[in-house]
Amino acid sequence: MNDQVNIRVIRFSEDFTSAEEPGGEEIQFTKFEAKTLQFFSQNAGRLVTRAQLLDSVSNEGSDKNDRNIDFLVNRLRKKLKDSAQEPRFIATRYGEGYIWVGQSSSTYVAGNDSYLVIGPVRVAGSLVDSADLESSFCQSLQKALKFKLSGEQRVTLDPDCPTASEFGALAPEIGVEMAFFTDSLTAECIVTVRKFRDAKILAMTRITVSDEGKSSTQETEGPQQLAEWILNGIWRGHASIESSGEPLPVAVHTASQSKKLKGIQIWEETDQWIQKLIAEHPDDPEVQLKYATHLHTKYVVAGQAFFKKGIDDRKRDEDEIESLVQKALPHIQSNPELAIMAAKLLFFLDRGYENFAVDLAEKAHKECTIITHSLPIIGQMRGFLGNTDHGIEAIDQAIKLAEAGSHVHLYALVIKCSLQMAVNDFDGLTATKREFFHKLPTMTALFLEPLFTNPDKPSLKARAAIMVISKKEAEVMLLHIYYVTARLFKVPEHRENSMRTLVSLFSRRFGVDIVPGEIAAALPNLMKQYSR
Repeated sequence: MNDQVNIRVIRFSEDFTSAEEPGGEEIQFTKFEAKTLQFFSQNAGRLVTRAQLLDSVSNEGSDKNDRNIDFLVNRLRKKLKDSAQEPRFIATRYGEGYIWVGQSSSTYVAGNDSYLVIGPVRVAGSLVDSADLESSFCQSLQKALKFKLSGEQRVTLDPDCPTASEFGALAPEIGVEMAFFTDSLTAECIVTVRKFRDAKILAMTRITVSDEGKSSTQETEGPQQLAEWILNGIWRGHASIESSGEPLPVAVHTASQSKKLKGIQIWEETDQWIQKLIAEHPDDPEVQLKYATHLHTKYVVAGQAFFKKGIDDRKRDEDEIESLVQKALPHIQSNPELAIMAAKLLFFLDRGYENFAVDLAEKAHKECTIITHSLPIIGQMRGFLGNTDHGIEAIDQAIKLAEAGSHVHLYALVIKCSLQMAVNDFDGLTATKREFFHKLPTMTALFLEPLFTNPDKPSLKARAAIMVISKKEAEVMLLHIYYVTARLFKVPEHRENSMRTLVSLFSRRFGVDIVPGEIAAALPNLMKQYSR
């Protein structure tokens, strides 16, 4: 069902042989039902008689009985959960026929379910010597974008692309508007890349287009290069705090265009984009901070995958983070959104910057205007210092302000879980988990369960998850959680509580030697409990 028509809350396939409900349930239609739906949709809003419907579905020479149409309509209503009294799709005009009150297929939005739509395409006047110059150029651009996205994200060309409100839930993520005009007999085009749903501009450029479909500007040359420029602009925009409204580590990680990639792959794709930025703007302090954040994100989102492959570049990456933040810091302190991220990175290094980082973060938080960015960071840092109540108070505000299920919302919830775990607040943790896990896929929630369960009374789900984890995976999981979170708690008891459940569960299954040496050395009191 790649090409789909969106009618109200149900998504029909283009040939109307099937449909998908909002919950993902699929509806199958017979050949005659599909023909009837197609005829209805083509005549949306118009009265159609039983005879017209019968003609549309009957083969020439077959027996025709217009009462069969009534049975057919009743079957369709049953499958669509439609009501004759309050119709969403098929309304009855008694004694006359039926009216389709759903959306007409003629108003089908070509960009439905697309990642990127090229459109609208506007032409001011007649382009020089080539009536279809804009068409051929846009088609070449579409092919180039499809190739660069490797078919993972759908790219649609819709010259008459409507506004976001006409798409509903299926609106594309990105819109590329093309405005062609002439200047001194030369074909020009303004290319505007936007977030489709809120129309925020991510990038804009002006190009000169030749009769051969090439383009030239300081930044682009030809559809291939323009496609590269567009994707680079999307990445930059997504990875910007101002554009995304997300904490920088979240924005950098979610900027990838490949939603099918996971772990190391998605980090490596992001790495390609940010390396280009570094090469183009090596002295830009914001780019330097993004790169430092990207190195930190490597361990947060893909640390287990790297450790499992035996890749441990922590010392080298920490040195690079420290150097980048030091270079950027003199230039970004007046920007509170960037300053608070610099503070988070310095705190993460655990190299004696704690007092400076906390002062910097608190000052930036007071000046920050993107509050859903600063609240989770300042809340986590307060929790790391042992001021858990004050930290959770800040995080709770972020949770309430963030859109339910958004990256910011989940980011704040997982931080809250880790702080509650550190102080053994298992009653509060149960409530937070309920809200957090409800937004996650079932298997993801299952494998997170061991991180946030009572070590003395581990849940059945936690015990079940532990049983399918190998010895190598257990060792990697311990190292990952210790490195990205537990080691940063400055109160020894909180540090031990953060690791207690995993150490307990894995030691029971594999023996106490499963705990990596650096963790055992850092948590001697905890290890004594499980070495007896």
